[in-house]
Amino acid sequence: MKPVDIINVAGLLMDGKDDGIEQALREKLHPRFLRTIAPTPVSSMKEDPRLSILRAVTMIREVIADSVRQFGESNVLLVGRSLGAYTALLAALEMDFENIPMAILIEGPLHPEVTVEPPTLLPPLMACGAHYRMRPEYMRRAVERIQELDAAHHLLIVQGGGSDSVVPLEAQILPGNFETIQLPPHIGGRSLGLQRPLPEGYRNHLFWSEEKMSMIVDIIQKATGGPHGN
Repeated sequence: MKPVDIINVAGLLMDGKDDGIEQALREKLHPRFLRTIAPTPVSSMKEDPRLSILRAVTMIREVIADSVRQFGESNVLLVGRSLGAYTALLAALEMDFENIPMAILIEGPLHPEVTVEPPTLLPPLMACGAHYRMRPEYMRRAVERIQELDAAHHLLIVQGGGSDSVVPLEAQILPGNFETIQLPPHIGGRSLGLQRPLPEGYRNHLFWSEEKMSMIVDIIQKATGGPHGN
């Protein structure tokens, strides 16, 4: 079994620290190489969203180069969650999927014809208007580019099952024939401590339950061919 290298693309305003899924992937998949990147940090809220995509490309290429230096080759799986899924897809297309056999897009704002607005209970995202306004046009171009490259086989889409107040469920898919796994409706978020006051639709997206995290990691493991080890 060929070892897998994972690049975890963090979502909007993430700082690149372990966002939960990194630890779960390490524990279950034991990847040869795993790094989380954050191409859309707080400082990018009001910049041209195109810069976040180009920043992601640069970061991905740097990680691939690090892997090649260590192991002589690279076999990269891109994993993106929420806006990280959208960014991962656009970056992979910018690179024509070079050195990227697969991108797994989890609960991302993908469908260009479905409206995605800043969630009202997450005030910082209200300042990210340009990212929301430009997303439909970027995704229309992305769908066209996927068709041009005949690249659907590089993609696995994971759609949530429960209600989602951050990215509507109908936005978490792409128009066309793409491999898509929808989670069961009962798989949602945590409801402990500070998360309890948030509505279910927010918790389902932002704070995954252990059951949901485990199910998504299992999906990723199967997509990469099963167990991996150093």
